[in-house]
Amino acid sequence: MVKNQFSENDSAIIHALRTIYFLAKQDIATSKYPDFVDFLIQQGCSDLAPIAKSYQSYTITKDFQESIYEVILRDMRKKLTDADYISVLCDESCDITSTKKLSVYARISSGCKPETIFLENCEILDGKADTIATSVKNLLTKFEVPPDKVVGLGSDGASVMTGKHNGVGTRLKRETNPQLIQLHCIAHQLALVSSQAANGVPYLKTYQEFMTNIYYWFKHSAKRISGLASLQDVLDAPKIRIKEVHSVRWFSFYNSLDALYRSWQSLAMLFEQQVAENGNPQSKGFLKTMATSQFLLVTSCLMDIIPIITHLNMIFQKENLDLAVVSPAVRGVKNQLQELLQTPGAHEQATKEDLGETSQSESYYKGVKIRDTTQLRNGADSAKTSFINNLLEELDKRFPDNDQSVVSALSVLGLRGIRFQNQDAQAAFGNKELDVVIKHYEDKYVDGNVVKQEWAILKELVLANTYSCDSMKELWEIINAFHKENFPNLCKLAGIALALPVHTADVERGFSAQNIIKSSLRNRLISENLQMLIAIKLNGPLSQDFDFRSALSVFKTKRQRHFS
Repeated sequence: MVKNQFSENDSAIIHALRTIYFLAKQDIATSKYPDFVDFLIQQGCSDLAPIAKSYQSYTITKDFQESIYEVILRDMRKKLTDADYISVLCDESCDITSTKKLSVYARISSGCKPETIFLENCEILDGKADTIATSVKNLLTKFEVPPDKVVGLGSDGASVMTGKHNGVGTRLKRETNPQLIQLHCIAHQLALVSSQAANGVPYLKTYQEFMTNIYYWFKHSAKRISGLASLQDVLDAPKIRIKEVHSVRWFSFYNSLDALYRSWQSLAMLFEQQVAENGNPQSKGFLKTMATSQFLLVTSCLMDIIPIITHLNMIFQKENLDLAVVSPAVRGVKNQLQELLQTPGAHEQATKEDLGETSQSESYYKGVKIRDTTQLRNGADSAKTSFINNLLEELDKRFPDNDQSVVSALSVLGLRGIRFQNQDAQAAFGNKELDVVIKHYEDKYVDGNVVKQEWAILKELVLANTYSCDSMKELWEIINAFHKENFPNLCKLAGIALALPVHTADVERGFSAQNIIKSSLRNRLISENLQMLIAIKLNGPLSQDFDFRSALSVFKTKRQRHFS
């Protein structure tokens, strides 16, 4: 009898599962399910009616959610089982209740096709290397990942992760796979480039403090925001709100900088008005800082410099970033910065033209009285030069041209630029880099002598067939699909290269999902339910692509049920 009832109500249960799935994907609390079902029935969705009243308890809705999660978990396990190589990406954080969390992702390569998937958001007692390493090893055991498959560890570069003696990476190499490579996220490295470069320029420290103070001066003051908006109306200027500066990643303050640059005139006039009306000392201090030729020129220089770094950061956070792209991208940024040392950028040039010749005392800029002396202009030039030189120095330190690391050497497998070499150069192309790769992976993964033979033939094959070298991923998908039997060793190395995590942006997205789901209104969400919701949100496909029939089968096996 029960079996027949299930058969008759399969459609209703699938609609219920689909509803739970939708709520999870849209970050809506599962507790809203009963009301949501009632609403759907009111809108004419009668398919849910047979189970509407009987299947609304907390236990039932949790079973629905668990059934969906088990299907997704099954898919995760299959991907890890089928993967040729796997890298682990992890980072620690705290949720809304200050519970210590470790977010773990896997970067997998299967048939030279890379993919990054969320694995777990687990609760940890502390952020010590031993605790994190144990959690990662337990997770790999849970998913039955063979140690030889684990070829990389991606992190934000914190000492607990990269410590030479007892860091997480060192422990995993020692206890899991000696060939494992540790990678410091290049986006985090770039953030250090910009922040360290700025810290070496005293005026930029003052400048950032000024921007922070401006933001907090406007925050929570409707009157001040209204006053600025009114002036912007009078001046026919764009209505722009002052934005908060985030010091963790210095270059990310571009939005704040852009707002300041575009609203300088209205801001300065607002402070003039405040000083004239009530002698507001804070407004007087703001005006003293920003109403100088040095401030104007530094602002315009930063408007030329920061977008260059920001664009590089966007490249570095692409989902399937090629190892082969990193060095050319960094070289391109260095060239642009070198050019700015020699020639003013567009924003700087426009500001210089608006300022005209220095008055050596006071002048007016866009209707605002400013201080303008040779000393102030020289100060702006000095800040610009120091900042650019510091950026170049930090880029050289963190992304050296003569990088001899295994990761850098693996980028040669992308074969970028080989078509622009003469015949002799093509024959020697990548041979030195390949020696570095062979030294690291020989014996355990590849035969060094055979790799060299395959490399010589591969270059000729790629040139003869005019295979595109714009993307390492796409190139090796072709090689693996049509020529794997001819290049088995190189396909292994390419698989490893594609599995290495160049950045950990996905882990940051995992924490964003965590904070959206476990918000102040849902702060009692337990770790088990949070894990399921994050997995559904991040790993679950579009609703129309999800296998609800499999979820139904899982649900049916949980326990027998009777309809009232």
